Amino acid sequence: MDTYTIAFHYPCADGAFAMKLEYDSLVHSGVEPKNITLVAVDYRQAASLLSKFEHCRAGEIVYFLDTIGSPEVIAALLDRECHVIVVEHHEEAYNKVKDIKHKNLVLVYKSHQCATKMVFLQNKDTHLRFVVESDLEKLVGLIDDHDRQAKQLEDTEAYYAGLCDLKLEYDPAKNSEILSQLDRIDVNELVSRGKAIVANNKSIVASILEKPFPVRIGEWDIPTVIVTPQQYISLSTELGVALANQSGHFGMVGATFTNADGSKTQKFSVRSIGEKHDTRTVAKMFGGGGHFGASGFVYNGPLVMQLL
Repeated sequence: MDTYTIAFHYPCADGAFAMKLEYDSLVHSGVEPKNITLVAVDYRQAASLLSKFEHCRAGEIVYFLDTIGSPEVIAALLDRECHVIVVEHHEEAYNKVKDIKHKNLVLVYKSHQCATKMVFLQNKDTHLRFVVESDLEKLVGLIDDHDRQAKQLEDTEAYYAGLCDLKLEYDPAKNSEILSQLDRIDVNELVSRGKAIVANNKSIVASILEKPFPVRIGEWDIPTVIVTPQQYISLSTELGVALANQSGHFGMVGATFTNADGSKTQKFSVRSIGEKHDTRTVAKMFGGGGHFGASGFVYNGPLVMQLL
């Protein structure tokens, strides 16, 4: 009897939706839910990541969706004779594992699609039941447009604002109802809710943008604002793009998050406009990465002002 582990990027909507689609596909194919383990991969807890895979034994089929976990974790799983399937669209993550050669490793890398869309297209013919069936393709399109910062769809901003307002906890270890909660999402209702939130956020954004300060990174003085964790989650894109428009190159948004053990982590989101400035250039200086127009990094220094 095959057993499966679905590891996904956390806390990230793309990772969570990709996990749900893969889970539904496996169950539809006849796999019993008790034989599927869900693992949220949080890069802020990299030191303890391997412990989340202690249950994996020879023959286990392990998916990494929107994340590689770490090269060390993948190597350890391959040493145990597990079968590892990586579905990734982040160039920096893919580059860390692309040179691993093993008969039990499958790498799927497409920079032009988010993980949710890759899983959706792969399993499109398996009659997935995820949200209202007619809305599933629309939802996948909105997730893809937001996660890759493509900004091609009219309702993308509203979709993400509505999603943030739901305040879903994506980690199944912390929220045993997450699969059913994702099942109940109504895309049109989500977008409608989001439009009202976006309208209300405009005044909040305007107030925050009154107080940027420059952070010198490399050759750039990057206008930066520090916000609350919730504002970071819901407004970092809008704020970062506005700051990038001001500077003509990059804009940066930061927030301090409290970890489960009480320690603090400072996260930064970098945005750019146009096709001239690659945000990954900035993020890589601090061990981060992402996409051309949207990247992020974690900074563990004592104060954000240390970056000046």
